[in-house]
Amino acid sequence: MKRGWHIIQHHPLRSKICYTRAGTSPSVKYIIMTFLTPEQRQTLHLICDALIPALPLVDPDEPAFYGLAGSDLELAAALEANLLVASSEANRTQLQMVLNLLESAVFNGLSVRLPYAFRDMTLEERTSLLRSWANSPLPAARQFFQSLKRLALFLFYSMMPAGRANPAWEALGYPEPPAVNPPVGSIRPLMSMKAPNSASW
Repeated sequence: MKRGWHIIQHHPLRSKICYTRAGTSPSVKYIIMTFLTPEQRQTLHLICDALIPALPLVDPDEPAFYGLAGSDLELAAALEANLLVASSEANRTQLQMVLNLLESAVFNGLSVRLPYAFRDMTLEERTSLLRSWANSPLPAARQFFQSLKRLALFLFYSMMPAGRANPAWEALGYPEPPAVNPPVGSIRPLMSMKAPNSASW
């Protein structure tokens, strides 16, 4: 292998590369693949917490469920990762444009009469802004809200952070998935059966 950096394992979000030099062992490192700027990622993080906020305790038996917010499961990072893999470049560019607009006090003031950057709003104001997008007479605004909301909710209730069961599953009565390597003896062998001596199937 020639001297220099070489991609030896590619993943949509992370590429494993190594540096080779004559007479030395390869040096390996990872590069995280993203498409949002830190500012855009923070805006997406605030959107996730407005879509899925931590709620006041309603049921004392389920404090973990009602206290969960999107940020508790790093929902913004999961959204970015899935959009990078599953969406087109045009859709990702559109999302970046919308995230930039939401941080414009002038745009928010003219569009929803909230003259503040999204990051400077209270949770109630962010929720009100998103609701206005959901009910907007503009199809593009409604489509943006619905697409983002549906993907966020799907990921929030399906993710397994750090390989563990989703914290919301127990409250919803959803069982944990079976173990990848079930205990020895827990799998029953298949029983073979003889086919009947009939050709009239």
